[in-house]
Amino acid sequence: MTTHRRMPHTRYPRNLEDAYRRRIVRLVYQWRKVAMEYFNVYMGDYFKGGTQIVGDAPKKNNPTETEQQNVLHNLDAMGYTIKQATSDATIRKIAEQFVRTIDMFSYNNVAMQIRIAGINPIRDSPELTKIFNARVAENVQLIKYMKDRYADSITGVISRAISNGDGTGVITKEIVKQTGMSVRHAALVANDQTGSALAKFNESRHKAAGAKDYVWQSMEDNRVRPKHQELDGTRQTYDDPTGGDDGQMPGEPINCRCVADPIFSFY
Repeated sequence: MTTHRRMPHTRYPRNLEDAYRRRIVRLVYQWRKVAMEYFNVYMGDYFKGGTQIVGDAPKKNNPTETEQQNVLHNLDAMGYTIKQATSDATIRKIAEQFVRTIDMFSYNNVAMQIRIAGINPIRDSPELTKIFNARVAENVQLIKYMKDRYADSITGVISRAISNGDGTGVITKEIVKQTGMSVRHAALVANDQTGSALAKFNESRHKAAGAKDYVWQSMEDNRVRPKHQELDGTRQTYDDPTGGDDGQMPGEPINCRCVADPIFSFY
């Protein structure tokens, strides 16, 4: 009696997604630390008990024109300081380390899937190098955008405090709020980039090993969107512009952890 071996499923590296999320979140908290330290050292005195830089506060609490100019100057300098808190080299290193771990995860997973045929997955190729460089560049830009947006949001908080006459308590709460928003954005970026990078690396290796079609596999949890529930278990074709989720592979849509199980002739 002949038995057919079952191909190991394509796996999703949730641990790598979580590690990347934590790494970006550490950056966010680093930016918050820089913001709070700068505010406390250079600007805090202007806001103790509330200030009315453009209002009619009592003379002892109403900053002079020079003091007002100093606050506005420090506001610009604060934004610049936050944006310089993480160097471009550091951001690129983080992005490269992340993409490299996804690449290696893909390589090992595909190796298990095609071992029965006595072939090895492609470790390096011009196409894989192109994918690697593109994913690194995209992640670098995403982190830079997060950093710049965080800096702008914090200076916006203080600018509104100047107009409203708010004190340090209000400003601190708003900084915490903006930080929380950036932390949630970090989770979205980590999820999106893990799924999309894995999809590209896997597709290249699966096709190189002879796969022309794949089966859409969802995570089968309560997060799966209705359309992906419908796609779950369906046979799709690589490079089909009308297949999958409007032409997108599993893992490519935003906030998607679905994967593609390749269909090989040797199973």
